[in-house]
Amino acid sequence: MNSLDTAQLIVNKFSDQNKSINITKLHKLLYIVYGTYLVINDKPLFDERPACFQYGPIFKSLQAKYKKGEFHFQKKDVINNDDIEYIIDSAINKFGNYSAVELSEWSHREGSAWKKAYPESDYWGNEISDEYVKEEFQKVVEQKNEE
Repeated sequence: MNSLDTAQLIVNKFSDQNKSINITKLHKLLYIVYGTYLVINDKPLFDERPACFQYGPIFKSLQAKYKKGEFHFQKKDVINNDDIEYIIDSAINKFGNYSAVELSEWSHREGSAWKKAYPESDYWGNEISDEYVKEEFQKVVEQKNEE
């Protein structure tokens, strides 16, 4: 499983629900899935780390495909597993109704991994460490478990 396959699974879920999704919202939901998986499994979902950009965390491979017109927001078959599907469903249930702007604001909140990573570099696109992501999502997962 890589970031592009996981992004496609998110798109498929939105397609199944007849809902639309844009690139910003997709990046944020992919980031939420990545962070949640990292906490639950104590290992990254895939090798690519989220990157720190102006509007919050993104995944460079997804952004590159999107910019080249090679990533489309249409349903497409992708190999899946139940662990990832459960996390995607949970992320969409909790965050799926937020707008792209609201998710960007959420990713910029005080204490977020993005907020910690942003001042560490004077250019856009530095990786956000798994340590920061895990610390952030430990709290998110704990809140989810309390609900």
